[in-house]
Amino acid sequence: MILIELLVLLIAVAGALRILAQKWGVPHPVLLVLGGLVVAVIPELPQPNVDPDLLFTIFVPPLLYWSALTISLREMRAFFGPIVRLGTGLVIVTMCAVAAIVHVLMPMVGWPEAFVLGAIVSPPDPVAATAVLRPLGAPRDVTTILEGEGLINDATALVAYRLAVAAVVAGSFSLWSAAGSFVVTGVGGALIGLAVGWLIALLRTHMPHVVVVENALSLLSPFLAYLPANALHTSGVLAVVTMGVYLGVRGPRVVAPATRLQAGAMWSMLTFLLESLIGMLVGLE
Repeated sequence: MILIELLVLLIAVAGALRILAQKWGVPHPVLLVLGGLVVAVIPELPQPNVDPDLLFTIFVPPLLYWSALTISLREMRAFFGPIVRLGTGLVIVTMCAVAAIVHVLMPMVGWPEAFVLGAIVSPPDPVAATAVLRPLGAPRDVTTILEGEGLINDATALVAYRLAVAAVVAGSFSLWSAAGSFVVTGVGGALIGLAVGWLIALLRTHMPHVVVVENALSLLSPFLAYLPANALHTSGVLAVVTMGVYLGVRGPRVVAPATRLQAGAMWSMLTFLLESLIGMLVGLE
């Protein structure tokens, strides 16, 4: 009950901050973090004690799914090179640089442990970046590249993190084995996402067009891709992204206009709530 009351408080504060952000022309994520800091100093305020894995499962798949579903495939193709270099190459380079610095400054920290830390801090936050840049009038090309690389940088970092943790547990590290696992995990996640997306599109083609039922399926879609991929030890993040991009292309052919209209409003509200709660929880932490 205490957690529910805290969530109600955070959502109310996030709504007020969104109004202030629009009035003052300040990026909303900045006010969210500051608002979380202010809320955190309230005397005797209960601190949320929620499993991080549960939070990740609840927040990340729907946010990634909606971003992948609505991103322009034409623009992604136009900026495919920068997106891939930033979403994979830059993440790996950052992870290696952080690991090297940590190992040099603190020799007692082994390479596997240093790579774990590097994998944790290597991916930038695309949601916050685009939310900050849009009110500032950043060029569309810049926001497109950030959104595109944001769809894959988390997958890259999470796969690298999993491999680094496995190396810590095993006490040894093999570059070739890690590279093979990296490819298998990524490709496996993408294939699962593509298969789930194809099944959902097939189901939507043959099911009656009942708007609320179709959008209930839309809400379940990111979890239908993420959970099986995660259970099979592949990249659930990449599965969600692949499925979202696939359904974004197939959507106009299998989704009725009334369903798309309601889905847009529904997902806009949902992403606002999830992004707001993430920002507020960061401030609380």
